[in-house]
Amino acid sequence: LIHELPHDQVETVVVSLNHVNDRAYYAGQIQDDGIEVIPMTGKGLLDPKRIKSLVSFLRERKIDLVHVHLSYANILGMLAGRLAGLPVAATLYSTGLDRRLYHPIRYYMETLALKSRQCNIVAVGYSVANAQQSRVGRRKKIEVIPNAMSALPDLAPLERQKIRLSLTKRNEGTI
Repeated sequence: LIHELPHDQVETVVVSLNHVNDRAYYAGQIQDDGIEVIPMTGKGLLDPKRIKSLVSFLRERKIDLVHVHLSYANILGMLAGRLAGLPVAATLYSTGLDRRLYHPIRYYMETLALKSRQCNIVAVGYSVANAQQSRVGRRKKIEVIPNAMSALPDLAPLERQKIRLSLTKRNEGTI
């Protein structure tokens, strides 16, 4: 989305909940496109100092909309957006839970954030919207904007294996 926005019409700034350094691959790509990336780290998910900083940032920069991605951002962005009196849009990508990352309290907090009247939800596909609808309730509308991806080129098996090895350091698996 960031790469496709008309930056002469939409001022965009990215707030990262992690440190922005050489290992922050996407932050580097975003910065290379001339978009400001601001780190707002904290001591735990609900660090009051970070929440206060986020709300101050939203107000000082006169932000119009908070657009969040992924669990921590959904929780913190919704909270900070609500405190700053701003609408929040959450983009959902998944049809299920990743049990490796699941924590019941975080899941509950994110569900409350998504159910908030102030939160608008966008799913990247109809299967995602259908899977998440019961989580937020039937009265909450989930908009669908299909995730537009460029078609991947057809690759010969040897070429696929070479790319897989360079990315995963393994000869097997899906790419």
